[in-house]
Parts: sequence; structure tokens; C-alpha cells
Amino acid sequence: MNTRDRRRLIVFYEDLVGQEWKVAINEVADFLGHPFTERYPEYEKELEAFIDRKLQHHKSSIVETLYKDDVPFAVKYFYCILMSVVKFGKVEWLNQLGSSPDEILNNVASHAHVEALRMHRQNSRLVDCDHKVEVISDLIKERDTRLAEVAVWIEDYEMRVGHLTKLREEQNMRIEDLTQRNEDLTKLREDQNMRIEDLTQRIEDLLTSNSWRITAPLRRAYTVLNRMRRGTK
Repeated sequence: MNTRDRRRLIVFYEDLVGQEWKVAINEVADFLGHPFTERYPEYEKELEAFIDRKLQHHKSSIVETLYKDDVPFAVKYFYCILMSVVKFGKVEWLNQLGSSPDEILNNVASHAHVEALRMHRQNSRLVDCDHKVEVISDLIKERDTRLAEVAVWIEDYEMRVGHLTKLREEQNMRIEDLTQRNEDLTKLREDQNMRIEDLTQRIEDLLTSNSWRITAPLRRAYTVLNRMRRGTK
């Protein structure tokens, strides 16, 4: 509805359902003219019965509203300016925004629109940052998954290394045992060789002795007699 260059009355919803609803009704009555104001007492009970307090689900002061993070800054800014102009009239610091309430509200709406665009761009950047954070989070999860796989591979590798180390220790013990047995056999062979040499030397000494040469005819005669005896059998 275009109300430019016409009388306007701005009424806040919270004023109509709040405790001070009579003040708002009086303002509406004054705006509409004296005939309604004169008949207002007749409608007071009906108005009181019409207002349903249960419809007012939430109630916050202006200060509480300003500190709410879920309310956009442009909305809070525009609301405070609107409250200042409507309820308290023109404020000194509003002179720079215009000379009339309509001009002030138009300028405030323009500033709020610019602020809303800035907040939208900021929100877009935040959304882009959130997307990048999600991408980085996915990369971190993928990295963690790969690290877990590497940890499993390292654990399996360490188990294999431990098994091979144990096997090598067993082989080293077996090699040491075989080496000891080889040394024992080598020593035994050396002892046998020394005994053989000793026996050989004793046989050579026996064969080259005088007694062996003197008894040589007897041994030959004994051998001939044995052959003759076997022949007679």
C-alpha cells in the first residue's frame, strides 16, 4: 500500500499484546479521531477479552534483542531506529539521516539494505569457508585412514621382522651347535691320526728291530707248516 504524502501511524505488535496495550489503543483512537475516542470505554472490555496472552510465546526486552546472535544486525538496527523515531520522536543524532520521520525511515531502510548486502556477502564467505573446512576435514579423515592402514602394515611388518629375527637366532644357535660338533670331530680325527701315527711308528720300530729280523726264519717256517697242515686237511 502506497501511503506517501499521507498520514501514517506505526504500531508495534508487541504493544498490542503487551501490558501497555491501552496506550497503543489510545494512540490508534487519537489517530482515527475523537468520535472513536469518545466511544472507547464501551469497547475496552471487548478489547481486553480479545487479547489472548497465550499468543505471546516469547518476550524479550530491547537490550536482550540487541544481544541475540540469531537476529541479523540490519534488523536490529532498523528496529531501534524505528522505535526511536516512533516512540521518542526525532533524536538529535538522527538529524544527519533526514528532516522528517519519513525521510529518516527511508534513509534507514537504505542503510539497512546496504548492511544486509554486506552481511549476505559475509555469510557467503562464511559458507565458502565452511565448504573449505569440510573439504579439509575430508582430507584429514582420508589421511587418518591412510595412516591407520600404514600403522597396520607397520605392525604386520614388525611381526614378520620379529619372526625372522627369532628364526635367525635359532639358526645361529644351530650353526653354533654344528660348529661345536665339527670342532669335536676335528679334534677326534686329530687324536685318531696321532694314534695311527703312533701305531705306525711302533710297527715300523717293530719291523726294523733286531728281534724281528732274528725271528724272521721262525715266522716263515711257521707259515709253511700252517700251509702244509691246511693242505693235508
